[in-house]
Amino acid sequence: MKQNILGCRVGIFLLAAVFSGCAPSPEQLAAREEKVRAACERQLSAAAAAKSLPDLQKAIEKTLAKVSSASALPLIQQTLERMIGEGQYGVVEQVTDDMISTGKKPELHALAFATQFKCHSAAKDWPKLQKAILNCATRLPDAATEPLLSQIFAALKRDQQLELLEKTSQQLYQGSLSKPRLLGLATTTWVGLCVEKDRQLLPASLEKLLTDKVPAENVAMLLDRYFYEMTENKEIMKKISVLGPKILAATQNKIAQESVSLRMLDSAFLTDNFDLAVAMLEKGVPGKDAEWHATTLPKVKGHLELAKNKPLEAIAYFRQFMTAWQNAKHVDEMDPTTGLVYNREWVLGRNAIRIAKIYASIPDEANQKKALKEAEEFFKVALTKVNPGSKEITALTQEIKAAGF
Repeated sequence: MKQNILGCRVGIFLLAAVFSGCAPSPEQLAAREEKVRAACERQLSAAAAAKSLPDLQKAIEKTLAKVSSASALPLIQQTLERMIGEGQYGVVEQVTDDMISTGKKPELHALAFATQFKCHSAAKDWPKLQKAILNCATRLPDAATEPLLSQIFAALKRDQQLELLEKTSQQLYQGSLSKPRLLGLATTTWVGLCVEKDRQLLPASLEKLLTDKVPAENVAMLLDRYFYEMTENKEIMKKISVLGPKILAATQNKIAQESVSLRMLDSAFLTDNFDLAVAMLEKGVPGKDAEWHATTLPKVKGHLELAKNKPLEAIAYFRQFMTAWQNAKHVDEMDPTTGLVYNREWVLGRNAIRIAKIYASIPDEANQKKALKEAEEFFKVALTKVNPGSKEITALTQEIKAAGF
C-alpha cells in the first residue's frame, strides 16, 4: 500500500515538474540523442567487425528505431561502405537485399541500391551489378532512380565497362517507357555509346528507338543533340533526310516537329538535295514565320538553279534573298556548326561575293567587278559592327583578305 502511495506521489511530482517548466531542455535532448547515436554506432561497428549478418541486421533495426533518419542513414551507409572496403561483399549483399525486400523504411531502398552498386563494382561482379541496376529501375520511383543510375553509369564508363553499359542502358529504355527521367538517361546513354563506337550508327540507333516505341520527342531531342557533330558526313546527312519523316509521323509535339523539320532541311541542303529543301519550304516549316520563309526560300532556289547549271537564274534568286534580308526585322544570324554570329552586312557581303563568283564563271567581268565592289562596301559596314578581339572579327578579317579587299 505504501509503495502504491509512493508511486502515485512520484508520478504527481513528475507531472508537476513537467507542467512547471522542468521538461528536458533542447541541449539535454540533443545530448540524449547523441548518446543513443553513439551507442548505435558502436553496435554497428561491432557487428561489422564480427562479420555477422544477424548482428548487423539487429544493429540496423535498432539504429533506425532509436535514431532519427537524418542521423541513422549516414551511420548505416558508413558502416556498409567500410565493410565493402574490407571485402565483406557477401554480408553487404545479403543485408542490402534484406533492406530492399522489407517495406518498413522506403528511404532505405535508395541507400541499399547505391550500396549494392558500390559492392558489386568493388567485387567486379558485373552480372550482379547489371541485375541490381535493373532491379533498382523496377523498384524505385523515377525521381529516385535517375540520380542513382547516373552515378553508376558514369562509374561504369570510367571503368571501361562499355559493353555492359550499352546492354544495360538498352534494356532499361525498353522497360522504362513510363518513367520519363529514366528513359531520358537510358536512351541518351545508349545512343551516345553507339555514336562513340561508330558515328555512322546515329541514324540506325535513332530508328531503333522509334521501333522500340520510345516517344518521338525523345528521338527528336537526340537527333538535335548530335546533328551538328555530323554535318561533314554526307552519308549520315542523307540517312537523316530519310529518317526525319518517320520521326515527324510519330509525333504531334510542335517543338519536336519544328526541330526535326529544320534538321531535315539542313541535311537536304548539306547533301545538295535542293529539290527536297525547296519542297519543304514551299509547304512550310513548322514554327517558322513568313519572314523566315521569305529569306530562306530564294536562297535555296538559287542553289537549286546553280545545280541545274543556270547561273543567271541563280543570281536572280540570290538577289531576291539579299533584298528580303535587307528588309528583314532580324539583323544577325548564327551558324550552329561554328557558333559564329553574322551581322546583316556580313551576310549580304558574303552573298555579293557568291554572285561575283557566278559572274566570273559565265564569264561576265563587268558584273563581276560590280558585285565585288558591292561586297567590299558591305564588309566595311560589317567590320564596324563586330567586337574587337572576338572570334567574329578574326573570321571576317580572313574572309575580307581571301576576297582580295
